[in-house]
Amino acid sequence: MAKDLQQYAREMAAFYAGSEKVGGVLLAGSVSRGLSDQFSDIELHLLWNEPPSDEDRLSPVKEAGGSVITFYSYEDMEWSETFILNGIKFEMSHFLLSTVEQWVHEVTVEGSTSLDLQCVIASIADGVILSGYDVFFALKDKSARYPDVLQKRMILENLDFGSRWKQRNALLQRKDWVLLSDATLSAAKKMYGVLFGLNRKFVPHPGFKWASQSVCEMKVKPDRFQERMDTAMSGPLENRLTLLEELAEEIRQLANERCGNSGKGETPCSS
Repeated sequence: MAKDLQQYAREMAAFYAGSEKVGGVLLAGSVSRGLSDQFSDIELHLLWNEPPSDEDRLSPVKEAGGSVITFYSYEDMEWSETFILNGIKFEMSHFLLSTVEQWVHEVTVEGSTSLDLQCVIASIADGVILSGYDVFFALKDKSARYPDVLQKRMILENLDFGSRWKQRNALLQRKDWVLLSDATLSAAKKMYGVLFGLNRKFVPHPGFKWASQSVCEMKVKPDRFQERMDTAMSGPLENRLTLLEELAEEIRQLANERCGNSGKGETPCSS
């Protein structure tokens, strides 16, 4: 299926490639990573040299024969829409090239821990270039850098699992299941955040989608981490706490081994 969806993506990208306003088109998401299934849609990222008009965005969809589902104005530095073409859903994200260049700088130079920005960087690093090769090759080159300051911040920020996690035993005794579930989910995400930092990998999704595939590529992690995490998150809450506590302790030990006393905020990590 991935090959078929990539072909649809290339055909759709051709409708944008002729515009002088378009700096490049990138295939992102599960299709670009070879992880698509029967539920997958096609995610395209477009970089614009100047702000696109509504007509700039709608004309290619109409020309291709697509049916627009949603159409959003400029918000959070992005234009977006979704449409259906040949029974396939397309998720379109439009950015100014200058905006993305600034985001790359914020993450790879300044060390921003924003997961939303890291997702864009990860999409650039893993994405399939459909047009604008020079533009995206330059961005991919810059996205190859994972700075020490980002590693340190990802580890330190995520080693704090939050106040609810600290109250987990009280929540269990009180049978506050909603709060306890929220605490365990938040702690699990924090653990992934530490591992992404330890392994100098940009987070590809703010909700840690594709986490198991990312963990498979990691060298620094607790033994059988993903298997144990899957068991913890799919099992009873009482068992979940025990398993997550074990993983949390092992992750803290890894952070201290790899980064000296960075778990206490004293020394920065280094490659």
